[in-house]
Amino acid sequence: MSGAALREHDPEMIARAVRTGRFPAWLITGLAGLSLWLTGCAATPLEPPPGSTDGPRFDGGAVLAADGTRLPLRRWGPDHPEHVALALHGFNDHAGSMEPLGLWLADHDIAVYAFDQRGFGATPNLGRWAGDATLAGDVQTVLDLLAERYAGQRPFLIGKSMGGAVALLATTRPLAEGHVPEVAGTVLIAPAVWSRGSMPWYQRLGLWLGARLAPGMRLSGEIVAELDIRPTDDPEVLARMRDDPLVLRDARIDTLDGLTTLMTRALEAADDLSSPSLTLYGARDDIVPPEPMAELLRRLDATGGDAYRAALYPEGFHMLTRYTRAADTFVDITAWIRDPRADLPSGHEHGLAEVADKLDPAGDEE
Repeated sequence: MSGAALREHDPEMIARAVRTGRFPAWLITGLAGLSLWLTGCAATPLEPPPGSTDGPRFDGGAVLAADGTRLPLRRWGPDHPEHVALALHGFNDHAGSMEPLGLWLADHDIAVYAFDQRGFGATPNLGRWAGDATLAGDVQTVLDLLAERYAGQRPFLIGKSMGGAVALLATTRPLAEGHVPEVAGTVLIAPAVWSRGSMPWYQRLGLWLGARLAPGMRLSGEIVAELDIRPTDDPEVLARMRDDPLVLRDARIDTLDGLTTLMTRALEAADDLSSPSLTLYGARDDIVPPEPMAELLRRLDATGGDAYRAALYPEGFHMLTRYTRAADTFVDITAWIRDPRADLPSGHEHGLAEVADKLDPAGDEE
């Protein structure tokens, strides 16, 4: 696919470009000296808008967060489902991107909820980074609301890419009401876990300088026109994303810096992830590199629990729920939600250590 076509489609390619070192050269060289006196100028998350003080609740087609922020909500599935799940979208995307998975699970008696995370979709402060604690806190709020609505059953949490990173924090860190909501299990779909410490120095420098010298500068797909990045092999998906007004096509530098902090903290949180959990990754993923994914799996494997499971799809792209073989992903998630001990129908499950070694053989030697 040409860079010209790609830059109109992929909502995560901007973050990928910065993380792969394709940061504007002028930002690293021309402004480096200014960092000596601009060190304290990094942007901070916006304060939430004033709103209702009646407490968080479902309000028609939205979730009202504890601070009154309205987060658009979507739902698929029967009124009285066998299971319920909360699905979290990826970077620069919105809740509607979870529809293919939501419709599939709805046909199998699983209700799926998805909301626009702050700064994305149709939320206030579009394009501004809310902070990883706030993002994770919103998830905890919705998990609590789902537990109240569906008394007697704990919800599952499904996170895709950035949503996977937020899921890791929301299920391991007491960020909201001083507790961590109980979930029936977590599904991590190509979770964004590339920690800052594992990036080359020039990538860390680019983000550090950018967040302090030009936090509001927006990076567009023009910067990565020469990169051959394919988030999916489905042209219809790419066309829909191109025409979707809720898909962001650029990103502020301070937002990318915030995303990197989220990924770093998410990887650390994996040490405390409760079981059961299922991690899914595509061998043709151009967005989340294999090395940090291997590190995540090795961390989970080190817990010694046998309820951490993983599948590696040989032909899988980053958008595992929106590519031509997405049915493999759907049947695996369905089977796992119904019984976290059941075999995965796709046949692509392997042991955590085995998948990690396939993704990063050198990491096993360290």
